[in-house]
Amino acid sequence: MAGLPKESLAWLDQLELLRAQPASASRAELQNTLKVKNSHISNLRILTCYDPKAVEKVRQAANQMPSYTLSSNSALALAELKKSSVHSADTFHTALDFTLSRRLATKHIKALVLWMASGKPVETFDPSQVKVIRPPKRHTNENPQELSDDDSDLEVKATDEEKLKIFIMLIIVFVVFGLLGWLIWKVVVWVIHLF
Repeated sequence: MAGLPKESLAWLDQLELLRAQPASASRAELQNTLKVKNSHISNLRILTCYDPKAVEKVRQAANQMPSYTLSSNSALALAELKKSSVHSADTFHTALDFTLSRRLATKHIKALVLWMASGKPVETFDPSQVKVIRPPKRHTNENPQELSDDDSDLEVKATDEEKLKIFIMLIIVFVVFGLLGWLIWKVVVWVIHLF
């Protein structure tokens, strides 16, 4: 989020300030109280999926040795899980626990969210299999710290087990088509010998 140091927990403090405001507070009132831009308020509202238990987990991870600071961009990436069909408080906390225990970078968190949104269990996610495809640089006025809604630069590589399954399926397909071709050839030869 713009205006925050890259590896800072200031977003947690601002999130708690946002929660302390009345529900009827306008965006202008929130801007004055929180002293942030309008877009920053939108990002903070996205982060409301971080309940007090999740906030405590993030703070504990930052205070442990070795410490791990969940940056605002990483927090936003993980919050994208709530947009998926598999979102629940349990899945969010499972993803958060996995992120904190593995000390995932933002690109890995994005890939984890895509992984879980596709219905795969978090235990089978391997961060080392994430490959980032960098598009050519564009000359724009975009803020590089803003979270991109485009996850097209992430790709999860197939594991060796998945590659083996695909290979076996290909062999089965070739065998079935081979047998089908052989059977058709036999029928054609038999029909020719009848006449």
